[in-house]
Amino acid sequence: MSPSSPKPAQIAPIPALQRSHAAPATPADMFRAARRIYLAGEKLDMNQLALQLGIARATLYRWIGDRDRLLVDVIWSLTQQTLERAAARAAGQGVARLEAIFGEQVEVIATAVPLRRFLEHEGQAGYRLVTHPDGVHGRLVQADMAVIRQEIDAGRYRPPADLETLVEAMVSVGEHFLYSGLIGGFHPQPDKARRAIGLLLRESAGEPPRAGAGKRRRA
Repeated sequence: MSPSSPKPAQIAPIPALQRSHAAPATPADMFRAARRIYLAGEKLDMNQLALQLGIARATLYRWIGDRDRLLVDVIWSLTQQTLERAAARAAGQGVARLEAIFGEQVEVIATAVPLRRFLEHEGQAGYRLVTHPDGVHGRLVQADMAVIRQEIDAGRYRPPADLETLVEAMVSVGEHFLYSGLIGGFHPQPDKARRAIGLLLRESAGEPPRAGAGKRRRA
């Protein structure tokens, strides 16, 4: 990915659906429409979404299960995109590479305007969707584990603890610094999140964290 590639927070909203009247809406249309609403910083209304798609509300719920599941799917699609882009642009190997990837990840999350708007709309309910093990949190743990496992399998990294424990700690620490001020407003602290994650990654590596390690490179 080139340095000028946009972060998820900068992605232009997906255009409104343009379908032939003869073509019925599909679950893919539902996801695209919900993602467009999220990226526009609007509150997802299932009744309005069903009307936009030209389907019954019952059909919408049959496709996705419930509103929370749809929101988690949408937020995760952008979170996953963030992680993949960070991994594609990260240089180095081992600890340095991992610090770069996860440092960019927390920076993009901290500056994502759609996420800020989502948390403003949803409050504590939105916080739970992002941090619950069955929500975005659980998927992020699995994805981060896969990134670290690549470095382990290549012989470039030795984790200080079993991989699942390490990543659970990293994600939880990141959430603490990104969302801890939610009740009084969304005031993320990505610098502290980067430093804490770097310490967790390096705990038994026998080397101190590099100054400014994991900071997002300027485009």
